[in-house]
Amino acid sequence: MKHTYDLRSSDGVSLYNTAWLIPKARATVLIMHGYAEHIERYNYEASVLNNSGYSAFGYDQRAHGRSDGQDCYIKNFDDLCDDLKSVIKYINPQTPFFIHAHSVGALVTIKYLLDHHNEEMPKISGIITTGAALQVSRDLSPVLQKVSGLLGRLTPRLKTISLPLKTISHVAAVQEDYENDPHNYRGGIYASAGYQILKTTKEVSSRLNEVSIPLLAMHGGDDQLIEKEGTEKLYNRTLSTDKTIIIWDGLAHEITRSVDKEKVFMTMTDWIQNRLNN
Repeated sequence: MKHTYDLRSSDGVSLYNTAWLIPKARATVLIMHGYAEHIERYNYEASVLNNSGYSAFGYDQRAHGRSDGQDCYIKNFDDLCDDLKSVIKYINPQTPFFIHAHSVGALVTIKYLLDHHNEEMPKISGIITTGAALQVSRDLSPVLQKVSGLLGRLTPRLKTISLPLKTISHVAAVQEDYENDPHNYRGGIYASAGYQILKTTKEVSSRLNEVSIPLLAMHGGDDQLIEKEGTEKLYNRTLSTDKTIIIWDGLAHEITRSVDKEKVFMTMTDWIQNRLNN
């Protein structure tokens, strides 16, 4: 059963939440969407999780979708991590708890783990990352770095480049749906958002050896938005003794919206089930 609700963050921002609940769920999965999209793009992913016996939750990150804020403006990346903390506290899962985090959603999740998970919070049984935004494309990063460094602090609301649509997926229908979805953001990236994301990728990359949680790290081999090397660093540097990496040859950034999506989903749900069995 799907229902939606609003949740106030620690600083009063209203976050649009979605829950896809099933009776007698064997696990709970929180879905973290990426930059410039929204949580209800993940209705199909949630249905796959439900059919596998797992309840799912998710929310529009601040300045995304139906949550407070606009145009994906990020003033301070830590605000996104604090929002995740508020949502997890509210959910307070009573079953094994996993996070499926995509792109910048994965960056938020890992930063949260580094900064907050030693606090009194529900235990996370494992994380699944897809296209983790740990290293921005070499084609985009010089532009972003040039305009978002000093400008991100002096003129934070200056709009820069927009995300190239063709990098999302090789599936034409996915590109069309993304372009026509009124809750996606298709404008220029604020200088502040670019600065905050790039700054956080550098910080997180330097601290990956502090991560020890079970990990399934997946990335499209033909991702031209986020470099797969970031996911490879995540896998190689974490201290987890339970970690798996899969680079999906030929797939673009959104591997769950690819021609091989069913194989990707099977890998995800089997991984969760194996963690439940151990």
